[in-house]
Amino acid sequence: LYYLLFFYGASLIYVYALQEKISHLTAKFTKYFERITLTKLLLPAAILFFLLMYFQMYTPPVYTGIKPNLIYLLYYGLFFGCGWLMHCNIRSIESLGVNGWALFITGSCLSVLHFFKPGIATPLSYILVSVETIALVFGITGLFVKYLHKENKGWRYFSDASYWVYLVHVLIVASLQVALLESPVPGILRMPVVLIITFLITILSYQYFVRYTIIGDYLHGKRSRTGKNN
Repeated sequence: LYYLLFFYGASLIYVYALQEKISHLTAKFTKYFERITLTKLLLPAAILFFLLMYFQMYTPPVYTGIKPNLIYLLYYGLFFGCGWLMHCNIRSIESLGVNGWALFITGSCLSVLHFFKPGIATPLSYILVSVETIALVFGITGLFVKYLHKENKGWRYFSDASYWVYLVHVLIVASLQVALLESPVPGILRMPVVLIITFLITILSYQYFVRYTIIGDYLHGKRSRTGKNN
């Protein structure tokens, strides 16, 4: 969330100060992503590969400092940028459904291989991790586009609530874990207890304090208690 604020800030600077000056460049990238093919995904995979190679890592390390970390800005900025460009041309997202299964299977196989045989970090291993990451991100998105593209009130509700749940769940989960630390609740039951209580608190708070308030307007747009957007 901390770094997401930086990306939002950069987005605002682009919209209000740079959009007209570099609109031609943005249009070229948007056009490039108009129809996402397996070949075109080599570009984000290549960028990710060079980032991993440069920082000598498979995933960003845990970092809790206040000073912005270049690793996080570049690594997560890549995915934020891809999402931005795809959102500018919605047909790019729709095109992911064509290769959804191929990408998902490829990413899953590489993930299993990496889990059971991590091996020593080499240029080849960074290539495989880069392909694995890009394939899973775009593959899972493609499967959702392919099979869950029709309007469903239930899924739409949880989709609306997901951002609020994402924003507040960490504090609730952490607090419950501390509360159960010295409790008589058996260890095997603690995870489901935490999940159920967190789910109830986040969904109820969303329903009564977020969905039809100004907070909800900012998170997912205005929702009326009656009508299509209910």
